[in-house]
Order: sequence, then structure tokens, then C-alpha cells
Amino acid sequence: MKKEKKIQQQAEISFIDSFLRPYARAKVSSLGVLPFTPKTLKRVRSWSKGSPVRQLVCVLVSCAIFVLLTSLYHSLFYIYAYSSTGDGDLLPSPVDYKFKIGDPDHVIPEILDPNSISNRIMTVEQTRFQHGPTNGVSLTGVLLAIKKTCCWFFEKRKQAHVDIGFKMDRRLYGNNSQLNTNHLKNTAWLKSQDTVLCLNRYECWNERTYRLMEGKSRTNRILYAKDIWATKSGFCKTLKDAIRKPGTTEEEVVFWIKKYSFDCLILPKERKRLNKLAVEQPDSKWIIKPQASQAGHAIFLCDSQEVRTLSKSKEYLVQPYLNDPYLIDHRKFDMRIHIIVTSVAPLRAYLYPKGFVRFAALPYNKENAHNKSSFLTNVSVNNKLIPTDKLTWQFHQFLKYLGDKGDEVFSNIVKSIGMMLLTTEKIFTEKYKRMGKNFKCRNCYQVLGVDVILDSNLKPYIIEVNGNPTMDFTADKLNRDANDLHHDVAKLIHNFGDVSEDLIDDIETISETDDVQSEFNWVDDDMLDYLLMSKKEQQNLEPWYKLYPPTLHTEEQEEEWSALIEQLNLPELRRKFHDMLISLEKQRIRNCLNDKKECSLDVKYGCRLNPDSNLCS
Repeated sequence: MKKEKKIQQQAEISFIDSFLRPYARAKVSSLGVLPFTPKTLKRVRSWSKGSPVRQLVCVLVSCAIFVLLTSLYHSLFYIYAYSSTGDGDLLPSPVDYKFKIGDPDHVIPEILDPNSISNRIMTVEQTRFQHGPTNGVSLTGVLLAIKKTCCWFFEKRKQAHVDIGFKMDRRLYGNNSQLNTNHLKNTAWLKSQDTVLCLNRYECWNERTYRLMEGKSRTNRILYAKDIWATKSGFCKTLKDAIRKPGTTEEEVVFWIKKYSFDCLILPKERKRLNKLAVEQPDSKWIIKPQASQAGHAIFLCDSQEVRTLSKSKEYLVQPYLNDPYLIDHRKFDMRIHIIVTSVAPLRAYLYPKGFVRFAALPYNKENAHNKSSFLTNVSVNNKLIPTDKLTWQFHQFLKYLGDKGDEVFSNIVKSIGMMLLTTEKIFTEKYKRMGKNFKCRNCYQVLGVDVILDSNLKPYIIEVNGNPTMDFTADKLNRDANDLHHDVAKLIHNFGDVSEDLIDDIETISETDDVQSEFNWVDDDMLDYLLMSKKEQQNLEPWYKLYPPTLHTEEQEEEWSALIEQLNLPELRRKFHDMLISLEKQRIRNCLNDKKECSLDVKYGCRLNPDSNLCS
């Protein structure tokens, strides 16, 4: 009986606290009035204990006080605004007064017009973003993992966040089901974390948990990233589905994919098309990849005759083999480029320049044609013959080797990855529609490893995307780069400053200097959310290279991106938003070159390649 009574008392206290505690903690606007102090709250608990009627009275009284104080605040503010006109007249109507963004002489009409772009930006900043720790004391985070897969890079991730002020905890679970169940039971605890890092290979929770977490703790896993990017068949299907629109032929689809990647066929579904291509291209070679293969396992080559005899029941990804790769010291190589995607709908992504180059162990020639150590560059395949340290270059070594061609090659790699990611945005948007209205996975981000190879003309092709790239190496030089990546990711993602005024200034400037609409009534709150998040990330952008929105210096570059957007058949509103983003990017270049702020590596490389650009002069 005593235990039951204690439980009942705790429930009653929780009932009262759920209504009164928010008021005890919160200040009412700028008045600084606390409806209930902690001492008063204690007395109210004692008075209402055990009486449902008294509890109801507490709730009604607290609500009445809150409404009264809010009304008082607005009344006082209106009196202040009225007196500020100076002549005793009533304030002008927003309809009769045209407000110009950023004009310091027109503050009163701005406040009265809640639909003005500046007021909406400030409202979104204040209502959707944190400006400090969730608990008001210190930044907290948790690392989640399955016991079997944890945690060879735990310390790197933890230390990167500790160095910027986080207190990090770690929680291990037996399996994914247990992990999801615990999350759903402890959603309040999960939402109280400022960051949640998933150390599993893919997602740490299911769709329902993602929906509950929308707009809360930052998490390093994007919903559906595995299906869209990280599986061979999923990546192939995504590119084709996004590019294909009514009236588009298979040849046109392949044309667009070849701008940044290889044609691909999923067997057994596309066997008929593969047989047709094998007949049309009898001298071609094909690379065959089992659907679930990793680290080069079970990959092999076929000629056009052999490819027609592949098993009709097994699932393969088949791609044309690049016969003329660019070689260094007669050896084949590819590049692992690390990128971070901080938004997928719409896209926002950055490239980290400290990637690495992976070499095959054996020379690329006819004698070694079918030896994996000559045509595959996976470190796990080749380190049996040569130590990892001698199989890899840091990316800056590679660019130095290319000499004068380095800037152009790097710029083309950036463009290829950016266009590939923009192509996938369409599929993310379609998948998120079933998650409910306005779901964008806006608190999600993810580091990806993109494998790129060059042909003999130095044209880049994306081979595949790794959703959980290796971050632990036997080579010290690569480990140092991985540590730098973790620290720079943490700085990029976690910025609690208010950037609303800076964004307002940029929008005012582009409305005057660029060919964009000066009225932005079509920009919704989700777009403003995107722009504010982008602005926050730009405060720590120096070590990064922007992928999207792209940093474009010439009209030719703009036309190339516009053609892709046209082919993707994106909605008209999304196209207008793209134009606005390009204008804001131009303004960022000006900010960088003139004021040395919001700079990134793409500005430096872009102006070096396009010195005659109006933006660089």
C-alpha cells in the first residue's frame, strides 16, 4: 500500500510539473517575468497534492497568468511603438507602407508585418534553432552502436566533439531491434541530447524514430542513405530513375549518367539490354560486381562473349570496364574522396580535400589482365603484396604530381560529385513524402566516401559511394587526415550563433545587384530554415570545398547546372530556389574576396581557374 501511495504521489507531482515547470524556467519575452519561482512551485505542489480539483485549479490559474502576461507584453510594446512615431499619429498600416529589407529608419513597419522576409527569417531562427545546450548547462552527446560492430573509431569521434565542448556518453546494444526499442521508450532522453552519433554501419533506428527526432538532436545518419547511395544496385537504380522522365530514351539516360559516372545494368532485370550491348560492342570488357560484395571480394572481369553466359539467377551489377585509365608508374589507381551531406531535400554538401589515392600493387598490362592486384585498387586486396603506406598517396601529393593540370582536375571532380548528389535529391524527396508532411530529415548529416577514377584524358568517373567509409588506417599519414576530418565535421555541424541578420543583409544585397526577384513571398519557412543552416555552416567553411549549392564563376558553368535541373524535371519552385542559391553563392564569393569571411577552398580554386570572372576581378 505504501508503495502504491508513493507511486500515486509521484504521478501527481509529475502532472503538476508538466504544466508549471515550463513557466518556472521560461522568461516571458523581454520582460524577464517568471510566473512561478522554484519556491512558489514547491508550495503549489504541497497545496495540490492528492486533490484532482486543486490540480485543475493550478492548471487553469497558470494558463490565465501566462495569457495575462503575454497580453500585457504586447500592449506595452504597442504603446512603445505608438510613442516612437514622434507625432502622436497611429502607426502606418503595413499595406500602405513598403518596407525595404535592412533599412534602419523603417523598424516599426517591419515589426508590424509578420510576412516580411526579414521577420520570417528571425522567427525561423528563434523557433527552429538551438542557441546553446539543450539542458542550458553543457553540450551533451551519445554514441550508439551494436556491440559486435563497436567501436574501433569511437575515440576519434568522441574526442572531436569533446574538443568543442561536448560531454560524450556511449551506449551499446545487443542488436538493432533492442536499439530501436530502447530509443522508442526513451524518446525524451534522446531528444535531450545535442548530438547522437551512430557507430553502426548504417542506420541506428527505424522510420518511426526518425519521424520523432525530426528537427531535434543532430545525427550522423541520413534516412534511406543506404538504399540510395550505399548499395551498388540502389545507386544505379537511383541515377536512372531520377534522370528518366516522360519521353526520355534509354540512350538519353545513359548520356546524362556518363557525365559523371558509368553506365550500369542490374541483373537479372536488365539481361536483355546487356545481351544487346554485348552484341553491339564485341570487343568491350565488363566488370561484374555481386550485389553484396565489399572490399573487392568476388569482383571479376568478362569479355562480351562471357558476359552473356552469366548466371540467370544471381544478382549482379554490370558496368563497362574502363580500358584506358590514367596510370601513374604504369599502375592503376583511384581516389577516395570524403564528403559530407548536411541536407538532402534540398541538397547541401561539401567536399573535404584530405582524401587519398589508392594504387594497385601490380602494373596494369595484358600479362596481369585478370589479376585482381592489377585492376582493383582496394587496399584490402593489395596490402598482401605491398604495405599500405606505399599503396597510398595523400590527395595533395596527387595534385602536386599533376602540376598545372591539378586545379582543373580537382574542379571537374567537384562538379561530378555535386551533379551526382543533385541527381539523387529527387529520389530522397519522393521517399520522404511517405514520412509525412514537411519531413526533410533536417537534423541529419552523413560523411560519405566517393570512389573516383580518371580516364586517360583526366575525365573523372564516379565508381561508387560508400555510406560508412573506413576511418582507421595502418598508415599514420591517413590516420592524421581522418582525425582532422572528424574535428572539422564537428565544427561545421555544431554552430549555435544567430546568423539571421547576416542572411537578411545577403538577401538585401542580391535583390539589388543580381537578376533575381526582389520579392521573396514564394520562399517558405523550410527554405528559410535551409538558408539559415547553410549560413551557420559557412562560419566554419575554410577547410571545405562546396559541392552544392555550387560555386560558379562563369555563365557556361551556370548553363551546365541549369541543363541538369531541367533534365531532372524538378518542380518550378525548386528551380527558383536554385537560382536564389546561386545568387547567394555569388554574394558569398564577394564576402570572401572583399571581407575575408565565409571563405572556402572552392573560391580560391575557382578564381585561379577563372581569373577573368567578374566575381574574381
